[in-house]
Amino acid sequence: MAPLTLGHGIGFALTLAFMAGVGLVSGRNVKSSSDFSVGGRRAGPAIVAGTIMGTLVGGASTVGTAQLAFQVGLSAWWFTLGAGLGCLALAMFFAVPVRHRGAETVSQIVSSEYGPLSKTLSGISLSLGIFLNVVAQILAGVALLKSLFGIGPAAAAVATAICMGSFVLSGGIWGAGVSGTAKTIILYVSVAMGGAIGYRLSGGPPKPTSKPFFPPRTTSPR
Repeated sequence: MAPLTLGHGIGFALTLAFMAGVGLVSGRNVKSSSDFSVGGRRAGPAIVAGTIMGTLVGGASTVGTAQLAFQVGLSAWWFTLGAGLGCLALAMFFAVPVRHRGAETVSQIVSSEYGPLSKTLSGISLSLGIFLNVVAQILAGVALLKSLFGIGPAAAAVATAICMGSFVLSGGIWGAGVSGTAKTIILYVSVAMGGAIGYRLSGGPPKPTSKPFFPPRTTSPR
């Protein structure tokens, strides 16, 4: 593992402090349970989009999925594929009915149509889905903390879970939305900067194109 430089430490500390500050400031909007769970139904498109993108377009979709794809192949795609299809179904079939009925969860609107048994089944299904989402987030945090500090997987998982839990409890949906928007901006800026740096370090245009994408097939003498 490459040694952690002072620049890495400063960048990590500044990013963590910035995200923590965003979460704490956003938490001031939480005055009731409705504010915590659904933003008091005052959250605009930016907050809703930030909540979704901050949850899905983050470590679980980048570090977590990319790492698993490198290790196990295309099966790691199921998280991002399922999340994308789930968002599509939510936008097309559930968002408007949930809003009109004043429900806070999909389980509430399902139970109002199909009875209490459907509420139990949908609650179990959603809990399993959330569990898989949390696992993907923790995998991303474990990979990051291991690479930065060289700690073991168990300690990295515990530290990630504590940070995630503290952050969610401090701001609710407002904290998730605002910080999700900020995190998405940081993520895309970092990817763009990293790509530019990698392109420059590779030598510029001649180097990446000096080798064919599909190398010629070699044949061994018979």
